[in-house]
Amino acid sequence: MSDIVAKLKDIVGEQYVLTADMSQYLRGNEQPAAVVFPGSTEDVAGIVKAAYDADVKVNVGGKVVETKGLSGGIAVVMSRMNKIEDIDHENLTCWVQAGMNHQEFVEKLLAENLYFPPEPYAVSTSSMGGCFGIGDVDTKAFNYLPTRTFIIAYESVLPTG
Repeated sequence: MSDIVAKLKDIVGEQYVLTADMSQYLRGNEQPAAVVFPGSTEDVAGIVKAAYDADVKVNVGGKVVETKGLSGGIAVVMSRMNKIEDIDHENLTCWVQAGMNHQEFVEKLLAENLYFPPEPYAVSTSSMGGCFGIGDVDTKAFNYLPTRTFIIAYESVLPTG
């Protein structure tokens, strides 16, 4: 398992790989080999490829990762990927990283005189990637539809990296 941890440190940097004191980033009873904090899509692709090559399971979360079935695997926390990369006012679109906090996203758009109506149950802790991935919504969905209906494009990493 130390081989995969060494590869992860090469990919994202030693300071972004935890092998101890991981509990605040984990939900569940199983223990992964590491918690990793990617900073780019390229980092995510490298992590997934390393896991694929080592036949190690990966679970992903915005701030916390579910550990069921993850013993010895890799917990990927997307909180470093928390930026709005581009806002296109003319087309009313923007490019957002998966770890962007939903509430912070809405506040930044309001500062740009824009509005993003979908709202997950846990606004302060939900990430945009998580809202898209699980379709998390609250009662506003009856008026505005869930977050994923506002997604017109996304960048994804295949299981092979």
